[in-house]
Amino acid sequence: MPYQRSPLFHKHYEHYNLPPYGNFVEQNAVTIAQVEQYDRLIAERSGETVLDHYIRDNKELLVNALDFVSTGHQGSWVFPQQQIKTALRGEGTGLIPDYLLCGKSSDGLAWWVVEFKGADEQLFTTGKDGRVSFSATANKSILQLLEHIDFCNEHQSALRDQLKLTDFREPRGMLVIGHEKELEGDERLRKLKAAWNRLVGGRLEIRTHDALVRAARHKAEFHRNFG
Repeated sequence: MPYQRSPLFHKHYEHYNLPPYGNFVEQNAVTIAQVEQYDRLIAERSGETVLDHYIRDNKELLVNALDFVSTGHQGSWVFPQQQIKTALRGEGTGLIPDYLLCGKSSDGLAWWVVEFKGADEQLFTTGKDGRVSFSATANKSILQLLEHIDFCNEHQSALRDQLKLTDFREPRGMLVIGHEKELEGDERLRKLKAAWNRLVGGRLEIRTHDALVRAARHKAEFHRNFG
């Protein structure tokens, strides 16, 4: 049976001082069917466009990324392609993150800027000299996240008012990229990724699409069996 939040939550939503109701996504409503189809797309090494289109129609998958950062179990919200900075003549391009995520826990609301890349992308690259670096796509994505986070921090009050983003402050970053097959059999790459999330995670997480599948599958199976 699909997860159902109490009808009273929806009926009296406006009294809770939360982000817009239209962006609310029930984290626990993710289904096995959604997870299996997404897993197939990842196994096919689908690109960013294919995966992004699927996620936009199945946002219950994406909000389970909040499990990585231990929030969202009291409510979660998704804002796809939310423009945070308008493009102005002579001032370069505007800023439009792939997604803004919000999760509610006992500590309140926490916000995340999400950069979403394909399962066909590499996280790392190894040069002829054996030195490892982030791939061009990963490096560009990390810098883009830093720019988005910095702008949000500088203008968080205006964004709260203009976009009705309740309690929007000090957002953190998350990059979802690639396939774990890249890391299989390479202890060095696994340790580097783990070291990044251990040292920088909490401010800027890097996760694979496989990790998102595992988080969503765990939630879907739990509510299928015990919900």
